Amino acid sequence: MKILWWLHWSFDHIQRQLPRYRGSIPGRAPNLNRNRERGHALLYADYFSNTPLFKPDKFRRRFRMARHVFNRIREGVVAHDPYFECKTDALGKLGFSSYQKCTAAIRMLAYGIPDDLVDEYVRMSETTCLMSMYKFCQAVIEVFGPEYLRQPTAADTERLLATNAARGFSGMLASIDFFARLAEGHSPPVNFEINGHQYNKGYYLADGIYPQWSTFMKTISKLQDEKRKRFAQMQESARKDVERAFGVLQSRWGIVRNPALSWDETKLWEMMTACVIMPT
Repeated sequence: MKILWWLHWSFDHIQRQLPRYRGSIPGRAPNLNRNRERGHALLYADYFSNTPLFKPDKFRRRFRMARHVFNRIREGVVAHDPYFECKTDALGKLGFSSYQKCTAAIRMLAYGIPDDLVDEYVRMSETTCLMSMYKFCQAVIEVFGPEYLRQPTAADTERLLATNAARGFSGMLASIDFFARLAEGHSPPVNFEINGHQYNKGYYLADGIYPQWSTFMKTISKLQDEKRKRFAQMQESARKDVERAFGVLQSRWGIVRNPALSWDETKLWEMMTACVIMPT
């Protein structure tokens, strides 16, 4: 009985010591010859050559962006992370190209499909497809995040205030980024007057699930007269801007609208943020 227990413990111990992602090992041939060079050649001929098989409309539909935008993103992630460089493996064989790795990542994000539905076309293993998507999202955030997720400037604030005032909500900042800065006390100054009262901080439209903070303007639940009904209607209409924007995001990036039980919180944040940064 003790011997069986020891054998079982030894097997579990050895299994835990094995690397989760196994790369090329010198002296051992790969189990499957995927012909990665031909995979790159076909992909390049299909979409990236001077006379590609598929025209720009097909590229935009399948990659969710124009070809020149894809190339800008690809060049940015290659310069940022050596993982996307085309290198030789332990056997001296040329590795996967940045086109293959970025295409695998984009396809998984665009269609919300698992890695084993991408590997046949790009000639990469499921593990490599998944790792490419993880690293692609991280690189997009680190390279393009400072430009496209920057904090709003005073000019941005004035433009939003003017737009929202025209809709009947003076002093309203309809952005969660603005609210984060507001909660930390770093929001740009916002001065407006309502019913003779002066205010120096903006507010954020919210529904009933949020706490009773002065920076939240909630809808009216008990609609007793036409005035309150009109306010609730206008408030809910303006609040739906975020829902509409998220609907556009879902229509472009399938991974956003699919179940996400298999992802941890960090990976979910990275994928969502990368989709927000990239064009829709």
